[in-house]
Amino acid sequence: MLRYVARRLLLMLPVLWGVSLIVFIAIRLVPGDVILAKMQGEFSAKPEQMARMRAELGLDVPGYVQYFRWIGGVVTGDFGVSMNTFRPVLSEIVSRIPITAELAILSLFFAVVIAVPIGVASAVYQDTWIDYTGRLLAMLALSIPSFVIASALILFPSIWWGYFPPMGLTALTKNPLENLQQVLPATMALGAILAGQVMRLTRSSVLEVLRSDFVRTARAKGLSGYAVIARHVLRASLIPVITLIGSDFGRLLGGTVVIESIFAFPGMGLLTLTSIQLRDYTQLQGNVLFIAAVFVLFNLLVDLLYGVLDPRIRYS
Repeated sequence: MLRYVARRLLLMLPVLWGVSLIVFIAIRLVPGDVILAKMQGEFSAKPEQMARMRAELGLDVPGYVQYFRWIGGVVTGDFGVSMNTFRPVLSEIVSRIPITAELAILSLFFAVVIAVPIGVASAVYQDTWIDYTGRLLAMLALSIPSFVIASALILFPSIWWGYFPPMGLTALTKNPLENLQQVLPATMALGAILAGQVMRLTRSSVLEVLRSDFVRTARAKGLSGYAVIARHVLRASLIPVITLIGSDFGRLLGGTVVIESIFAFPGMGLLTLTSIQLRDYTQLQGNVLFIAAVFVLFNLLVDLLYGVLDPRIRYS
């Protein structure tokens, strides 16, 4: 097990290096730079002033030199300084990640708690009204984009009941109830698509397991339908569902860029969006690299869970 984990951690290095290279090249292909973005519409500066500011930010050297300077700092734990706020990139990430983590984890929890029971019920009561209702809900969740759901959750309560969801975010430690009230609509919008995917996959996976020989054997021994589902079917059906959840966790983190901007949450998503708009190279590179590392680690955790759910899987 330890050897497997060590090998997977070593394999993270080329993956993260590739991510760092791609994001570095991609953001520099966007026209303009941080100096032009900050001055747009505010004030003008002489060319020599702009050249001096670029030199202070290290933008006056060739791109490959900028990359090696940045990646050399990352290796030693120095992600550089934000070109917009002039604060350390890592400090900005650390201050924003609790908000995004809370949003992503609650969205994941919302998707799993809602979708798995509906998916199981849909499979057990196949071709009944329960099945049709579950499949309809899954299709609706998959068909409607997150930003449309978010807009609807803000707009319709205000029209029907005169209720305006509070914008911004109160710290969880300061007022948990108000925090939950603010986060809940964003959680529903962000987790809806994942819930639809989990519903469909749970249904198909449970249907497949229900036709297995060991399930027929369990029923032949006299186990009740509930016991068969709880002890045998559900455990065997969860492996593909967990795989989907692991691969979609990165999408949840990426989806916060839109949702946080709609609900004005000062998390990693809003920070990334601002970094893109202002061409804040160092902050954006640090954000993407951090999210990629979390995504890879989460997938490693999912792989390790396989061994817990299925005793036949061994990591030797």
